[in-house]
Amino acid sequence: MLLSVDTYPFLERFPVETALHMIKEAGFDAFDFTLCDAPPERDLLEGDYRTRAAQVRRIADGIGIPCNQAHAPYDFTFEDTLELSNRNYLRLVRSIEVASILGAKNLIIHAVKNNCPPHVDLFGFNTAFYKSFLPYCEQFGVHISVENLYIHHANDTYTAALGSPREHIEFVRGLGSDWFNICVDTGHASLTGYEPEDMISAMDADILQALHIHDNDYLSDQHLFPYAGGMNWDAITAALGKIGYRGDFTFEILGYLRKADDALLAPALEFAEKIGRCMMEKIQKEKRI
Repeated sequence: MLLSVDTYPFLERFPVETALHMIKEAGFDAFDFTLCDAPPERDLLEGDYRTRAAQVRRIADGIGIPCNQAHAPYDFTFEDTLELSNRNYLRLVRSIEVASILGAKNLIIHAVKNNCPPHVDLFGFNTAFYKSFLPYCEQFGVHISVENLYIHHANDTYTAALGSPREHIEFVRGLGSDWFNICVDTGHASLTGYEPEDMISAMDADILQALHIHDNDYLSDQHLFPYAGGMNWDAITAALGKIGYRGDFTFEILGYLRKADDALLAPALEFAEKIGRCMMEKIQKEKRI
């Protein structure tokens, strides 16, 4: 199990090389490369994207830190089409290729969920959406992780985009290919009425292959480091151990890291690394019980 952190709060401020050096020096084993909302000079999905992605891979290899997973853009809407002539779809296909160049084994691609027209079947639309990527998964050797997401309603409440944990599992299994797996986002689970440990416990190690680990107050998607919000992290690590989780332990703590001053970012990251090591040890102990 590798300890990883997403690059989002670093690429906002620093060149890729600086960002990856910071992650490595803080003690992390790997990085989750964010392909969404990147500044133009660090957008790997435009222009000569293959060359730019290969350059990032060379930098990472030189530093000695691998890319364990990546996160695709989430701009695709119900009005877009599943054609390479559609810019939003093209960028998703390029994300699969870029993830392959970076060496990522999983790419998180969000389901299409916001502003669903009344005549559109959300599950049917997303089934076709994900299945359209299967040829590219096979071509580039990258698995797609389907993350549990929320729909934020006007009255400031949240519901799960793909339903209950069981429905989420059934949706991914219904895609009919081992190229698709699940990424559990702990923060999204808590906002939609499901304790992260219960969502994890409903799964097995074959389908749950990626994580987005962060905390919140159960009221908003804060992306805090564990123990800064209201989640029961002993229960979460126990659940991961009990199902024999074999994937990596990836932080998505941008809400915490983005608030840190440049001078405090490195020590903040080092503190997060210590939390991650402690939690991974708890998972391993549970596996041995």
